[in-house]
Parts: sequence; structure tokens; C-alpha cells
Amino acid sequence: MDVYADVGRRFGENKKWGVRFNGSLRNGETNLNQQDQKMTVGGLGLDYDGGRFRWSLDAFLQNENIMNVRPQIAFLATSAIPAPPSNDIHFLNGTDLQLRDATIATRVEFDLNDRVTAYGVIGKRRGTSGQLFAAARSGDAAGNFTLN
Repeated sequence: MDVYADVGRRFGENKKWGVRFNGSLRNGETNLNQQDQKMTVGGLGLDYDGGRFRWSLDAFLQNENIMNVRPQIAFLATSAIPAPPSNDIHFLNGTDLQLRDATIATRVEFDLNDRVTAYGVIGKRRGTSGQLFAAARSGDAAGNFTLN
């Protein structure tokens, strides 16, 4: 299931104020067998355009959870390169990857004259990730590997 929205408008005297929302929701299978992904993304933007004075505020939030993440595989030194596995095979169930990101930023601009603009920008971002998955630490030319 995928749902998307992008809605915005200007309002007030001379349309000086603006607001915009952009978001999406994704929930379902990926291209790997037995792998599912849930993702929500939302963004809100506000702005004011008063001619010589302008201001904006942007806020974003993203949450993503991938169930049954495919483990990373690295091969030890070998004299032969193994054949690659099928790109839709999943090696290990029960793995999980969770990502969370939040950002907020604001900007102020003021035209001192027709040639000089003063501005300031400040923002903050916070991101976290949580992982529960195996990583292959050894492999051989036949494609055998050990998960840790």
C-alpha cells in the first residue's frame, strides 16, 4: 500500500503567508522474498513573504522499519570468486532495521537595500537507528558462509 499527499496554499493579505504539507505512507513487501517495509514521511513548511522581510520554517519526520533485512556478506581471501546469489533470496528471518529522523529549520531574510540582504538560518536534526541482524564474517568460493 502506498499513499502520497502534497497540499499547499497561500493566504492572507496579498497571499503573504504560505503553508505546505507533503507526506507518504508505504507498507508492504519489498523485492526480497519475506521482507516487509513500513515507512512514513511527513514534511510541513510555513513561510511569510512581506517583500523586504521573509521567513520560513520547515519540519520533517521520517520513520522506517524493514523486517527481515538481508545480512551483509563479506568473503575472506580466496583464490576464486563465488557465483552471486539470486537477488531476491533472503538468508535469515527475524532481522530488523529501524530508522528515525526528525529535522526542523528556520530562515529569516531582510533586504537592507536593493543590493544587500541579511539572513540567518538555524536548524536541528535528530536521527536514530536500531538494528538486529546477522553479518557474515567468513565465506568461501563455494558460497558457504557463517553468520554472527
